Amino acid sequence: MVLWAILDVLRTTLTVGRYEDRITIVDHDEPDVVPAWLAYALLDASLPTGMVSALADWTWALGTLVAAAAVAVWLHQARSNAGGLHGVAAGSAPVSWWRVSLLAVLVLHGLGLLHGVLTSDGGAFEGTMLDRRTLAYPLWTSATATAVAAALLGAKVVRRVTAGAGECGGCRRSPT
Repeated sequence: MVLWAILDVLRTTLTVGRYEDRITIVDHDEPDVVPAWLAYALLDASLPTGMVSALADWTWALGTLVAAAAVAVWLHQARSNAGGLHGVAAGSAPVSWWRVSLLAVLVLHGLGLLHGVLTSDGGAFEGTMLDRRTLAYPLWTSATATAVAAALLGAKVVRRVTAGAGECGGCRRSPT
């Protein structure tokens, strides 16, 4: 999940950079978020036209699938060894916060995708007040910050459950 959080940060940076680039072309003004714009401009200059967004989106989607599979495999192993999340870390604050953060990640990224569809070229809200930085940047930033928090909490849960499994020597829980 930590690798996915890094990919999410990079994707958000490039998305903001693309948005800034679009604004500088239309307004002939300076970008407001210079580091994101520079990252986008450097990649845009070195890749074929339109490839930066496609590359960022496909890399993020692949990272999402890998992270989801890794979490699913880990949850299966945690369930088999040492009672899973219901044994060692049952009801603990990190597990509860991790679950809440995963839900928040899903909701915020879903809203971000919906915003992208609705405000894209030909979208129902293209050019309206919903298609502004004042809405997009906080939405994208909160989704990315939540993804980073979920990854850090997930790492804490993994360490706690793994440490609990180590206390019994990696024993398997007998079915009851």
